[in-house]
Amino acid sequence: MDLIQQLGAMAFASRLKRLSERLHKDVSRVYSKQDVGFEARWFPVLYALKEQSSQPVTTLASSLRLTHPAINQIAGDMEKQGLVSSTRDKKDERKRLLRLTPKGRKLIKNLEPIWNIIEKETRKILKNSGGQILKSMDKIEASLDERDMYERVMDKLKKQYFSKIRIIEYKPQYKKHFKVLNYEWLKKYFKVEQTDERVLSDPNKYIIKPGGFILFAKYNGKIAGTAAVMKHSDSVFELTKMAVTASERGKYIGEKLAIKAIEKSRANGAKELILHTATKLKPAIALYEKLGFERIKEPDLDLPKFKRRTIVMGLKL
Repeated sequence: MDLIQQLGAMAFASRLKRLSERLHKDVSRVYSKQDVGFEARWFPVLYALKEQSSQPVTTLASSLRLTHPAINQIAGDMEKQGLVSSTRDKKDERKRLLRLTPKGRKLIKNLEPIWNIIEKETRKILKNSGGQILKSMDKIEASLDERDMYERVMDKLKKQYFSKIRIIEYKPQYKKHFKVLNYEWLKKYFKVEQTDERVLSDPNKYIIKPGGFILFAKYNGKIAGTAAVMKHSDSVFELTKMAVTASERGKYIGEKLAIKAIEKSRANGAKELILHTATKLKPAIALYEKLGFERIKEPDLDLPKFKRRTIVMGLKL
């Protein structure tokens, strides 16, 4: 039984990797048997340098569509074998130039007869398979260039998670969740300060009565996240005390809470929504930037003061 074959599209990448490793292994055996001192994984770089014997690493990475670390690793191994040399570009010291050495050029002459046979045998295999594999791969890569697999999968996951998340308004029975959820992340990254304690212990007094609101996210029937919006003036509201329980992070709960908070703030007449966050909370900052928030100066308002170092971000509504 070939499980990867049976899995079909689900294991497409695994099957490509398996096929690639199989071909690399066979070709490497050929190089070893011929005692030419060459590895199959070096081929793209050596061939690129054959076409143009001096190239920057950045150019090679771009033309071969490999990462800079991958090119550097291959180049390092080839340099140890004396096949290439590296220097800094005189015009730009940040660029590393790779050049074929005389030994590298001589190796290419020895390898070309082997490459010709490998190409012919590969063409036979492709022809026997229908001859459309290379064209299909071109189309696959073009499709991934248009929208990569990460974006495709995450977009579908987001829709699935969003459909399971229910945003509800504050009720007295949810008060304990507001405190517990915020305590969880505050204790992990900072300390619970007096300002936090005051608001979390009496959200009705400090958030609801002054004109703000609190939202909760239910996921699989359980309270999994919360976010509050404090009203500082008729036009300026503050998104604050947003927290998602650790076990449910990565499921877009925070994003749906933030979107609902923005919508409700706008509906309540806010012209600007601000927030405090810390530079160490990079996922949170990435979310806020995705939603349109930008870093701003501290507004001239009586905002809560924290000992922890924070920045202010704002969103025009």
